[in-house]
Amino acid sequence: MAKYYGVSYSGAHRALNDCFITFKCFLGLRNTVIEKYKSIEEFKKFAMAEINIPVGDIVATRRNFDEDHPLFGKVCVFTGKLDKMSRRDAMQLVADVGGINSNIVTEDTNYLIMGNDAYWDHLKDNKSNKKKKAEELILKGIHIAIISEDVFYEMVGGSVLS
Repeated sequence: MAKYYGVSYSGAHRALNDCFITFKCFLGLRNTVIEKYKSIEEFKKFAMAEINIPVGDIVATRRNFDEDHPLFGKVCVFTGKLDKMSRRDAMQLVADVGGINSNIVTEDTNYLIMGNDAYWDHLKDNKSNKKKKAEELILKGIHIAIISEDVFYEMVGGSVLS
């Protein structure tokens, strides 16, 4: 980030210098956000809208479903940032095959769909709260399949990404 924002990182790995470098990178990132989104508050709204999509907003675009589809009637929860499409679009795919979207992991959850691997490096234990909850329920004998974004796309049909 220092290189991207033109911040000198000479003297790096010294506590005080690292603080100055980090602060200057923060200011660069903040300015980029404000340029693109007009304010920090607008950026927060944009970021949260991708995470907290009201499941009631996602309605199937068809009435007839293939009841043999692996996601038909199954409760699906997404966690992490998806690489190939927005979460809203992925949730639409679930609805369009007759699946059920949820934003929380419960005993009724059938699939926890994990997004981008790089995202997890920033979290404690490399796990989202949703994954921790799913693992806790699995240990109690609840069947929840934790799958990758790519497996999800295969399940809905690889042609959706073409």
